[in-house]
Amino acid sequence: MDPYVIIKVLHITVLVVIGGALYAFWRHSDRKNSFLLYWSLYEFALAAVILTTGQGLISYIAAGVAATVLLLGTFHYRSKRPPRWAFILLFLAVALPAYTLAQTVDRSYGTVYLTTAVSIAYLAAAALFIREGGWLNVFIGIVFIGRTVNALLYQTWVDQGMLYMVYAAGQVLAVTAGVGLLLAGFAKAYGQLQHREQELISAYNQSEELMLRLEHRSFLSCPRGLRQNSKTDQAAFG
Repeated sequence: MDPYVIIKVLHITVLVVIGGALYAFWRHSDRKNSFLLYWSLYEFALAAVILTTGQGLISYIAAGVAATVLLLGTFHYRSKRPPRWAFILLFLAVALPAYTLAQTVDRSYGTVYLTTAVSIAYLAAAALFIREGGWLNVFIGIVFIGRTVNALLYQTWVDQGMLYMVYAAGQVLAVTAGVGLLLAGFAKAYGQLQHREQELISAYNQSEELMLRLEHRSFLSCPRGLRQNSKTDQAAFG
């Protein structure tokens, strides 16, 4: 079997497995961490890009979706809420010019534009991760910089008849980035869980304090005789 086909199949398999793991994690977290869903869609869309390479419109749509959901997921990961129209705007900015150039000028122009747009999306994601801080986020940012370099070298490898290098390097980077996204998602979800536990403990303590204050106020508002009887009863049973 052609080594290129083997590498391509392995790359798609890795992306689908990572995407499935992110989706399962999102389902397990009660669907509250939307960035996990976005990242899952990113992995699936990237697999679709590789599967449909050279098939025209479908590959451009898949690439547009991949770049868009990656950025939206990273924004949600940083607790930022982009407007609803951001998906359509980013998708059209990536896919539409690339497809138009490929159809009206030359296919290579569309490929160059698409590669550049995806690279910009990777750099933006890397910047967002690095800005978030923490060794894991910085590591993921560095990996996405590596994916940017790999994407920019796409046309070079194609011209030299070494397209398998893109998929070989991409497979390593895909596994690394996917594991990084899984760990980042787990760390974020665990941090949110701890925060909720602290909020529940704080609310419980506040309710206990409020109950004591209400009991004390109720006791003070009782007639003096009843208070004395209450003290006598407490002493008798104490």
